[in-house]
Amino acid sequence: GRGYYLDDDGPPLVSIEFDGIIIVDNEVVDYAFDSKYIIVYRKINDDLDNSIDDYNYKKKNGTNYEYWIIDKINHRNYGHLNYDAFIEKRSVLLISKKLLLDTTKNRLY
Repeated sequence: GRGYYLDDDGPPLVSIEFDGIIIVDNEVVDYAFDSKYIIVYRKINDDLDNSIDDYNYKKKNGTNYEYWIIDKINHRNYGHLNYDAFIEKRSVLLISKKLLLDTTKNRLY
């Protein structure tokens, strides 16, 4: 799973990229990883230029927070997940329970 990195220019400009391509754009609140997966907790900040996908996610789910799973081995991304979808996909992919996200770190920016 090489080539993945955290681009941190200070909150809220924190993103996850692979080979120069942004996977999770800005506003990463917390993340955890092992040799196979990266899991991400993200805030969609209304003050930034968000994508139409961000807008649609917020409208559908009524929240500014979402989850992402990045499969570093197969280079697959599962994103714009609400909590229930995240837990279900995590279970299907057999992601280690040792990977934890701190969802109490709702950054204020």
